[in-house]
Amino acid sequence: MRLEDIKTILFTLTLILLLYKVLFKKYENQNTLHFLLSSISVTTLVVSIIIVKLHHLLRHEFNISNTITYGLVSVPIVFHFYKFRKEISHSDFVLLIISFVFLGLALVLDLLTDRKIIVLNLSDSVEEILRILGAGFWLVYYFLFFRKFNNNTI
Repeated sequence: MRLEDIKTILFTLTLILLLYKVLFKKYENQNTLHFLLSSISVTTLVVSIIIVKLHHLLRHEFNISNTITYGLVSVPIVFHFYKFRKEISHSDFVLLIISFVFLGLALVLDLLTDRKIIVLNLSDSVEEILRILGAGFWLVYYFLFFRKFNNNTI
């Protein structure tokens, strides 16, 4: 199994978990349902960047720099976290922060090595490991979110 496959599996499991909970649970609190729907969108966006390598596709096909792509896709992600800050603050949000730290470190490493600002022999492997850690914490966050939700503490 390649390193890329691990992050793909983790993000796919997260999407399956989110979709399952949205489709097969009733939510009296519409904010929670909207948070989950938005989380599906954000997770899909993160997956498209990481797995489909959206930034590479846009750079090669349309000559759009990775920095611009990352900047543009960060807008809906930041909006999601701003809009649902109340729901997030009542959860184990530290796990989400850790996830974003790992994903952010992978992004910075990608930008620095793509432009040859720094050259690391194992940069691709390090990026993958950081993404796997980010995907893992992302999955754990939503797993614990639903566990807490099922215990009626959200």
